[in-house]
Amino acid sequence: MPRRKTGSLLLRTQVTTSGVNYQSDDIDISALVDVPKGDVLLVKRAWLAFSADGSNNAPAATSWPVPGGAANTSDSQITAMATALTHAGTQPMSNADAIAKAYCYGAVDASSNWTFFEIINLMRPQEFDNGMYVATDQIHCSVDVGVALQAELDVSFVFECETVKLSREQALDLAVSLQQ
Repeated sequence: MPRRKTGSLLLRTQVTTSGVNYQSDDIDISALVDVPKGDVLLVKRAWLAFSADGSNNAPAATSWPVPGGAANTSDSQITAMATALTHAGTQPMSNADAIAKAYCYGAVDASSNWTFFEIINLMRPQEFDNGMYVATDQIHCSVDVGVALQAELDVSFVFECETVKLSREQALDLAVSLQQ
């Protein structure tokens, strides 16, 4: 594949929850990045969307775990995160390779009616003046669930990116900084 040099492109993937197991997928960006030559990926914007498994609709209350009794509620949290390195579990935002992170919180009553639902975007490249630079060969997208859901959810990851040219030294410094 020829190397792309200018203009924005969109990179996408989708990860489906699976019980309380950590799930992930890697977007291969090796054709866009060549650190020794100074080519790195600039992630300008990122969107993370939570939807009902396979339907692309907003998560339904029936997806959330049902509480133990009528007076109790059950809640759950889905963590979605994108990083520049592969991990075996969800990472803190303080990791140098963090690109984007969001939480989806929900709670239902005994009749599976929403009592609370909120999506919180904790970290997004568009909130920074210059986006986020990626000097690796992938974007690692992951989801993790605190309490098993009644029905699995899909999390879509969309990134607006551009290949940019840095000096060789800047690109190598960036690659090293992602490891620390």
